[in-house]
Amino acid sequence: MLSGCAAMHAATERRFGEQVTSNVEYEYYTVTGSTATAILRSIRANGPKNASGRRVMGYTAWNVKWRYGKRSNHGLCRLANFRASADVTIWLPRWQPGHDAPEVLVHQWRQFISALEQHENQHRDNAIAAAHELVRELYGMSSFSCDALDRLAELKAEKILDRHQDWDREYDDETGHGLTEGARWPPQS
Repeated sequence: MLSGCAAMHAATERRFGEQVTSNVEYEYYTVTGSTATAILRSIRANGPKNASGRRVMGYTAWNVKWRYGKRSNHGLCRLANFRASADVTIWLPRWQPGHDAPEVLVHQWRQFISALEQHENQHRDNAIAAAHELVRELYGMSSFSCDALDRLAELKAEKILDRHQDWDREYDDETGHGLTEGARWPPQS
């Protein structure tokens, strides 16, 4: 039974996957310093600003857009050719250690940046999941009025996107913006 469900899910994802595109860009800001404290100062001075304007170590911004056509048949208006796209930008620090950088500092940085990137990639994945959910939930919607269908689709899409934005906020709250996942600088001794 599980293999049948898995095959059905795979077929569904293949059908809808063709209607979802994603564009993911990584932007890097330069971090300097030869000590953990100096690196932290550089992160605080150069890091991206989040939605509330506060400087942070890493940040992911996303926007999900959708478009569709409509077909009318026997007095019923149906969404057709539904497409969704997720545009994601991830900002991360980039530190180039000098040849004299202590090996322990380089190791700590690698652990930190790996954890921070994994955390931000969760936000990326959430954005792409929102685009897939839009297609799954709105594909084939119908109504007796095309104007009513536009309003229904817009309301449903807003609810889906709001839920995914809520997930981002809750995820950051639960992880302390990645601190509990190892995205902490300077590292704990």
